[in-house]
Amino acid sequence: MSGRSAQRIEKKRSVRGFICLLTALCTWVIFALTGPLAGAQGTPSPPGSPVPTPAQLCGGNSNQGYWLAAADGGVFSFGAAGFFGSMAGHKLNAPIVAIDSEGIFGYWLVGADGGVFNFGCAAFYGSTGGLHLNAPVVGISSPEYGGYWLVSADGGVFSFGGTSFFGSMAGQQLSAPIVGMAATDDGQGYWLVGADGGVFAFGDARYEGSEANKISPPIVAIVATPTIADSYWLVGVDGSVYNFGLAQQQGSASGTRLAAPIVGMTAIPLLQTCNPGGPGVIYGAGYRLVGADGGVFDYGGAQFLGSESGHSLAKPIVGIASLEPPATDCGGGAG
Repeated sequence: MSGRSAQRIEKKRSVRGFICLLTALCTWVIFALTGPLAGAQGTPSPPGSPVPTPAQLCGGNSNQGYWLAAADGGVFSFGAAGFFGSMAGHKLNAPIVAIDSEGIFGYWLVGADGGVFNFGCAAFYGSTGGLHLNAPVVGISSPEYGGYWLVSADGGVFSFGGTSFFGSMAGQQLSAPIVGMAATDDGQGYWLVGADGGVFAFGDARYEGSEANKISPPIVAIVATPTIADSYWLVGVDGSVYNFGLAQQQGSASGTRLAAPIVGMTAIPLLQTCNPGGPGVIYGAGYRLVGADGGVFDYGGAQFLGSESGHSLAKPIVGIASLEPPATDCGGGAG
């Protein structure tokens, strides 16, 4: 590559980074001054749809949204979550296995080979694509600042960007393969979970219990409770939800006749909105489950904003990620 070409690429990256930073800062200011995001749309955004503008995002009564990811890299956006692109229609070396959000303006997809695909303002920090892995990658998790971790089925952990490595289960004898990972609120630790419900804590993540050695359906994911330290949920393939630490049980799909197995879970933080002329209102935290058919089940403060259930999918859904807007300062205290 010539020096001039490299300079052009670097200039494009700098401009893209500046635009993302400016957009994020402007949105934060608007959130602080005017409150929540606009009312959610209940249908997925089609490929090529524009990124929501601050004017479209503000002034309603909802700041919730979520993305679903399919094994072929297709992405479906709901509510205030914008569509920033997908890998649908592209040749993949391995199927997509998970999705995680940058917060508001982007998300990452990860393949079973550890290939990472970034969209919107979610930056690329590296991947294991092209490397020899002892076991396939099964999840991706990102803290509030730049970077992410990948986790493989043998418990191996790979850190990229601003994340640190705090340990793994690689080389250890496991009763069941690892199926998911969740980061602590401060990004200084993480949990891994096995299909048998065994939980392994690293860094400042504290062990609060597990479903290991219990008669439980296979576990498919672990989710940390936003803004509450040392708390997490596990979700089973049948929609059973298990809470540990200060995480509250908000409901589950256990006992519900499901059209497809549950494959993922995502949580929402405590949401604060501002009433004109009145005090702010705190909405309780909640979570959502997603099935392989794209069906979405919401509990607690999580709103149902649409799903892919009943739609013809080229490949099954493999994960869900939530929009994570910045905290709203109402200025008059919360009621």
